[in-house]
Amino acid sequence: MDNCNKLINKCLVTVGGWNQYSSSQCILIVSLVLAGYIYTVYRLFQIKGENTVLIETIATRTQSFESTLTEQKEYKDRMANQIRFISILLASITHDIQSPLRYVSLTASGIPDLLRTGQIDKTAQLGQIIYDVSKTTSNLMEDMVDYIKFQIYGSAVKVETIFLLELIDSKVKIFKAAAELTGTHISIKCSPETTVDSDYHLLSIILHNLLDNACKYTRRGFILIDAHANQEGKTEINISNTGLGLSTKAVELINQDPGDSSEATPPREKRIFGLGLFIVKELARLLNIRINVSQEDKTHFKLVFSAGYETENS
Repeated sequence: MDNCNKLINKCLVTVGGWNQYSSSQCILIVSLVLAGYIYTVYRLFQIKGENTVLIETIATRTQSFESTLTEQKEYKDRMANQIRFISILLASITHDIQSPLRYVSLTASGIPDLLRTGQIDKTAQLGQIIYDVSKTTSNLMEDMVDYIKFQIYGSAVKVETIFLLELIDSKVKIFKAAAELTGTHISIKCSPETTVDSDYHLLSIILHNLLDNACKYTRRGFILIDAHANQEGKTEINISNTGLGLSTKAVELINQDPGDSSEATPPREKRIFGLGLFIVKELARLLNIRINVSQEDKTHFKLVFSAGYETENS
């Protein structure tokens, strides 16, 4: 009996020891698991934060890259427009100087006969014409070269208030003597107060080429330049001449809406109505001038200026 009691007590002690050991082990395991869980959650939050920062950095750099691309495209477009613009001005110089030189050559060709026949006064008159045309043309070229220099370093269009009578009169002086040699009379109908806000040099090129075209196709006729404000309050310039020098296709292309480029490309336009009128159309588009031409008993160009000036590059 005593032996049985001893055996039972020994088993109880043994079982109690194992129970104490298992509890400590469980506590340790739970602590380790809990610590691992807390660390994992902490790392997840840390990684999430790092990902957020990375995403923001990528978004910022992407936006910066896109902004740089946009700026590069805008710069490329500006450079392309500037190159095209300066190309038109250079073409204008080489073209616009041809007519005065042609008229000077025509005038000078008559001097030998006048000298042989002793017409000194007439010779002196032709000499004065040659001087006036040469001086005016030289001043025109100097102004154009200065203007191109300005374009390289400045803005595309310089808007100012222009007194049209002064501008038109300066253009007529270039062509008047040569026109008289072909029996053509040039007249101006414009009040001294008539003005327009535009680019002086570019508008000067437009008028120069239109007058050149009118003189080229008019013999023993007249050329009228009429500038005034129409019923809508917009300034318009009308240039009429009795000569008929434009083809039907040229008239259609000149009257074509500047936004409609489906009909003809610039090289084809130049072939159809020549470099001078191509320059006129391009500069009119740049200055937001609506240009219209009609040709019945005479050729009539109408330039209508926008009431509120705003270029396409604004």
